[in-house]
Amino acid sequence: MRPGTKGFCGSRLREAREARGLTAASFAELVGVSAQSISAYEQTRATPGPDRLSRISEILNLPLRYFTESGSFEDDSPIYWRSMAAATKTSRMRARRKYDWFRRIVGFLSKYVSIPELSIPPPINVQNPEEISDSTIEQVAARTREHFGIGGGAIDNLTWLLENNGVLIGFDSFGAATLDAFSQVCVDGHAYAILNGEHGTAVRFRFDLAHELGHMVLHRALDAKHVANSSRNALMETQAHRFAAEFLMPAAVFAKHFYAPTIDAVKLSKRVWKVSLQAIVQHASRLSLITEQQAQRLWKTLSAKGWRRTEPYDDMLEIERPELMKSAFSSILDAKAASRDDILTALPFSGKEIESLCGLEAGTLVPADVQESVFDIGSVKRQSRPSVERSGKSADVINLEPRRNSK
Repeated sequence: MRPGTKGFCGSRLREAREARGLTAASFAELVGVSAQSISAYEQTRATPGPDRLSRISEILNLPLRYFTESGSFEDDSPIYWRSMAAATKTSRMRARRKYDWFRRIVGFLSKYVSIPELSIPPPINVQNPEEISDSTIEQVAARTREHFGIGGGAIDNLTWLLENNGVLIGFDSFGAATLDAFSQVCVDGHAYAILNGEHGTAVRFRFDLAHELGHMVLHRALDAKHVANSSRNALMETQAHRFAAEFLMPAAVFAKHFYAPTIDAVKLSKRVWKVSLQAIVQHASRLSLITEQQAQRLWKTLSAKGWRRTEPYDDMLEIERPELMKSAFSSILDAKAASRDDILTALPFSGKEIESLCGLEAGTLVPADVQESVFDIGSVKRQSRPSVERSGKSADVINLEPRRNSK
């Protein structure tokens, strides 16, 4: 009888395989067993022996203890996938599994850090996305700005604004150019927006974040069946896109400053509003600030100059990086509430995996000279930075400082 591994959890193996974007067949080939054996392991009908589990751990770049932990960190609340139709099931599952890991890390941090409470407008009272009109979207975008207290001007740092209002933001490698971002408002009250960090520019990430915020304020009261319905999901994507444009570029103020139907005017608007040239042309056209012929000329100019893919100022506008997770880890370590070893013992991931998932500086958890890798199958008012401080109530709990919103 082959020796097995006591406490082995098959569901953990499946989660890890899916997080790495591997099919059962391709993973079996890497491990050197049959696909049927992998299936048996994942259903815990059989368990790998110590040597084979060590090989599995090495391939998936996860510590052995990951495969002996039970429990689930999934949430049944709807997930709003951007580019759902184009993204493959494998890429969505890969992103979903790593997102579950991100939530696991947030759960750990919550023992030491007071995560900001979610503060966004309540969802609108509709039963079907088809009941949401364009005028409703505009009203919700205005109400959301009013809720955040940011007036009608350009938002300086959208990432910090959302983090300061309880939205947890992650950048990750999805392994698929067709999957831009996704979001979820969980039953525990936390909201998450996860962006594809493999590609993108400052303006693209900002629009993606505003798009996900649109789902949160427009659609979170809807039944999950609408998300699963392809035609209604497409409508919800269009609505979130419309919200993002109106939230980032309020019509009244945008129209006042859009001075001419020229490419120079569009370029100036990009620097002011920090959105793409294409989004500006679409918004100006939707608001009837330019005629159909003027819009066509602008589109032709963008195409002729190669600006459909790479735009002017993309290399000048700085990408807004999330700060909340970095601040939480730094505060825990600085306060000596937990050591690096404590963190790596509590979380069943490699240190560099955690650094990557949470956007931490290299060396935060693993010294730069330590040879540890992340999985590679080929081998207006400035937004205050999210920060944390020690709480006077307890020696091992850290509360967030009160933070100001952008105006």
